[in-house]
Order: sequence, then structure tokens, then C-alpha cells
Amino acid sequence: HDGSHVGEIAIDDAGNRDDIADALHRLAQNIVRDAERLEEARAMLDAPALYALGEAYCAKNLKNACLSYMYVALSSARNTGNAALATQIKTSLAAQGVTAK
Repeated sequence: HDGSHVGEIAIDDAGNRDDIADALHRLAQNIVRDAERLEEARAMLDAPALYALGEAYCAKNLKNACLSYMYVALSSARNTGNAALATQIKTSLAAQGVTAK
């Protein structure tokens, strides 16, 4: 092909005029849904990780760091509905002489 031939391009306008708007709306919904799932997954990982850090600081007798991580982990566990982990954290706090509500 020598590139000198110019032809017509057929465009199909039979579709609904809202196709682009609908596609953009679905894209926005998917982005929001994916962001929500990512936030939920991050929160689920945070509580156990924070609890593990708290336990590590407790083992090294660094009580301030230990309690800080434990309280944040407890809050995260409660916010994500992880009652079993929340109970475990409260037990660990009690072992440190702290009562958590």
C-alpha cells in the first residue's frame, strides 16, 4: 500500500446516545467499589499486624509502644467486626495490667 488512497470510514450511530455516559457511570461505580474493597482488606490486615507489633514490644518490655499498638489494634479490630481478635487483644492488655472497655 502506497498510502495515497483515502477512503471513507463508516460510523454506526445506531447506538443509544447515553452509551458513553452509562459507561462512565459504570466505571465510576467500579472504581468506588474497588476502593471500598481495598480499604476493607487493608483494615482487616491492619488489626492483626498492629497486634503482632504490640506483642513484640510487650515482649521487649517497651510498655508505652506495646500499649499504643494494642489500643490501635483493638480499635481496628472493633471497626472491622473482628470480635475474636478484639477479645484476644483485651486479654493481652489485661496481662499488661490494663483494662480495656
